[in-house]
Amino acid sequence: MRSSTVLLVEDEERALNPIAKCLRHTRYRVVTCGTAAEVMPALVRHRPSAVLLDLKLPDKDGITVLKEIKQAYETIPVIVITGVGTVGHAVECLQSGAYDFLEKPLDFTHLQNTLHNAVVLHELQEQADRRPSPESYTFDDIIGISPPMQSVYRIVSNVARTDATVFITGESGTGKELVARAVHSRSKRSGGPFIAVNCAAIPRDLLESELFGHEKGAFTGAISQHRGCCEAANGGTLFLDEICDMSTDLQVKLLRFLQDRTFQRVGGTETHTADVRLIAATNRNPVKEVQQGNFREDFYYRLMVVPIELQPLRQRAGDLPLLATHFLEKFAAQNNKVFTGFSQEAMNAILKYPWSGNVRELQNVLERVVILHDGPTVTMSHLSPEIVQWKPQTDSISAQSKNTATEKENILPLSEIVKGAIREAIESSNGDIPLAAKKLDLPEETVREKAEEYGLNRAW
Repeated sequence: MRSSTVLLVEDEERALNPIAKCLRHTRYRVVTCGTAAEVMPALVRHRPSAVLLDLKLPDKDGITVLKEIKQAYETIPVIVITGVGTVGHAVECLQSGAYDFLEKPLDFTHLQNTLHNAVVLHELQEQADRRPSPESYTFDDIIGISPPMQSVYRIVSNVARTDATVFITGESGTGKELVARAVHSRSKRSGGPFIAVNCAAIPRDLLESELFGHEKGAFTGAISQHRGCCEAANGGTLFLDEICDMSTDLQVKLLRFLQDRTFQRVGGTETHTADVRLIAATNRNPVKEVQQGNFREDFYYRLMVVPIELQPLRQRAGDLPLLATHFLEKFAAQNNKVFTGFSQEAMNAILKYPWSGNVRELQNVLERVVILHDGPTVTMSHLSPEIVQWKPQTDSISAQSKNTATEKENILPLSEIVKGAIREAIESSNGDIPLAAKKLDLPEETVREKAEEYGLNRAW
């Protein structure tokens, strides 16, 4: 996450300094105020992404200040902090628009998690309010303005001009076939066929016949000669989805085809050729599949000429307002209904939900909303209970921290949390520091320094 501004409103210096230090350590720009009178000028000047507000201020009641902030800047999240909190205070703050209510002494890990979620939500709301024109966020049939998708667009634009093999990885529902079609449509083969095969949907003993075809009598039921997908895709593109489900025996035959574009039909002896550009995809981790012996290493490296990794929707939530609006308009037109947008509460719920099914899940949810309801605005009552009732993980952390306030020895120091995050990023990147830095959204130099400090680079 880029450096964001946080306004800290706290009159006690002994409380203010540790909080400000903690936030600056996690790359926030912190602006401080000691009185209520300073708050509005600070909001106008700095336009923070979040406010940390102490309830007890020398010149005005904190709840009054909270209401004033929300009236002037509705989308800026306000996290209330207090040393004299009660259930009544918490309820009143939340009813007045507070994002969360935290009691002193603060659990800094919980504070950071809560603040992070609040800042992300604010930035997504800001993006939704500044919705760009369709031309600036569409790429063929792909929709997305987030940095991960902009990176995908650049790779597709470059690789489409070549005949290089492309290997697309990403969770189910992230749009792997859409990317494959974009590569094809922008290539010199766009006038040829685009043939898509889901390797997981075809029995393994029939997949070879599906790809390479078979001769009459090759097996029971082969009553005539059959041309396979490789021949059908001649002059165009063959897209093999879920390729990790392919048997290792068939991987050998496809490897040969990739090397010289020749093959034999099942039950035949004649060698055939096909001018085909191959694009493969999987929702698994191909490196782990190689390590477990399910995927041939030579086949993996033959496919991995140009890799494209699609991030899950939860890691590019900036695309959510665009995608949600697109699907709402699409299904409204298809079903002759009028929907003009989302209520603020409904959009907030969509932004917070993790979308484990990715774009496909979002698409299905909005199609169901349009079919079952009438517009013009999507409200919370239109959304399914799992979306409306979903709570971020920090909520459970908050409850746990309040119930176990005396068990401070179980809380990890901040340095250990940072160390663990950097270790996990480096390990998941197979020691690739630039890639780990990208995942952490930190400068590469910082990650290298921390890896050296914590001794994490010695394992690589």
